[in-house]
Amino acid sequence: HERWAMAAPDVDLSGSWALITDDAFKKEYDQYLCNLGFNRITRGVACSLISRTMEETKQSEGGRKLFLKGINPKGKWTRTLIASGYPDFHTHPTKKPGRDYQHSKSFIKTADAEDVSAEAWWEDRGTVHRSWLRGGTKYGG
Repeated sequence: HERWAMAAPDVDLSGSWALITDDAFKKEYDQYLCNLGFNRITRGVACSLISRTMEETKQSEGGRKLFLKGINPKGKWTRTLIASGYPDFHTHPTKKPGRDYQHSKSFIKTADAEDVSAEAWWEDRGTVHRSWLRGGTKYGG
């Protein structure tokens, strides 16, 4: 299985993080904003401010929960992602190895207060955290 509910025992993403905003990142970010229809002036402001984004994280329950607080000049955005996947025996004891597992989805609010569907999991034997937010009308949905 490639999707795990838990982090590897030696993985803890808790901490304070800053984005790496080198020229390559800013170029990709500018293209992303362009694809969303933002004009050049707005993209320029966004690209100049993106380096002031910080994330504070707190991993709990063996990685099953990941609390995030994003802080940037626009404000703060807090959310908790709940990972699902294999093995998930503690919360779903009826699941057996070898069966497909139905991944859990929850709803969270975006920084703009939109309700979106959130799905999270661990890959690479619990060393890489992934998440998808779907259903929003802004920023490419």
